Amino acid sequence: MSTNNDPKAASQSTPQTGIRKGLTRYGDTEFSLFMRKAFIKAMGFSDSALDRPIIGITNTYSDFNPCHGNVPQMIEAINVFARNLKDLLLAAPAGPKVTIGLDPGMRTGVKVAVVDATGKVVDTDVIYPHQPKNDWEGSLHTLAKLAEKHQATLISIGNGTASRETDK
Repeated sequence: MSTNNDPKAASQSTPQTGIRKGLTRYGDTEFSLFMRKAFIKAMGFSDSALDRPIIGITNTYSDFNPCHGNVPQMIEAINVFARNLKDLLLAAPAGPKVTIGLDPGMRTGVKVAVVDATGKVVDTDVIYPHQPKNDWEGSLHTLAKLAEKHQATLISIGNGTASRETDK
């Protein structure tokens, strides 16, 4: 038996219209109602608007919606982070130096690329220091010519097949 002073009993016996209709259940009806009112008031609606029936919602995104108010700032922060990360990942790890890059291989040879201080590819070649050609001296001569021609100060060797043999 409920009394007229019990708000929970009163809310259960009154028809569920307006703001009370379709409440998300958090285990406590009054808490659910409080949360809904807080969000609606934060969007600028008055207490009298809370008792009117809800006709429909067409678009919930708004700069004024407290749930989404910080979305533009978050998007901008993520874009700034992505731009900075891209620049960092594309930066030369050893700084702006002319580099000879070697992609070791046995049968297909060692692919050689020379990049300038800006990262632009300026020369390429293939050398065959390993089996089946075993042209070690010719390979060293080719690398020396490339290093002298482009004034390379750094050599980078990939860690794939034949990387240990190429590192000699």
